[in-house]
Amino acid sequence: MALLCAAGGFLCVAAACWREGGVSVDGKPEPWMQHDLQARTERTIQLAAQRWRSEPVSSVAVHFGGDRVCGTALGCNNGDEIWVSDWIAYHWPERWELVLASCVEQSVLVHEVGHLVIGDPGHTDPRWRTGWEELWTELSSAPGCASIPYSGSWDGVQD
Repeated sequence: MALLCAAGGFLCVAAACWREGGVSVDGKPEPWMQHDLQARTERTIQLAAQRWRSEPVSSVAVHFGGDRVCGTALGCNNGDEIWVSDWIAYHWPERWELVLASCVEQSVLVHEVGHLVIGDPGHTDPRWRTGWEELWTELSSAPGCASIPYSGSWDGVQD
């Protein structure tokens, strides 16, 4: 039996809530439990949508937390919801390594927004390969983000 309620513009089923006509956030992204996680998530989603030359994302539920949240992947989505791991695949000059993302802005959320707005599960669209450094730099200027250069974490090459 599912618990269903509506309050304050949210629709809730059990522990998951979706804001009607907006972005909702749930889960426990341990490294990023800032009081402004909602606003930072919304900003990240909208900047990612701009990067993909898409209309703003009007409604999506984002679920944070854990290691691999989608089988062996660090993120996934079903068109209405996005699941995001606390980890990113970081490419050092000599190897790929799983690294705890220092902030929501450096998580796989940006990559998953790409799938949300263009689909392309095989990463064949050329936009996966270029233009990430500027967005990484802009998003990484947020408080609490590690000062590390972009490494290919969002482009889908390591898939």
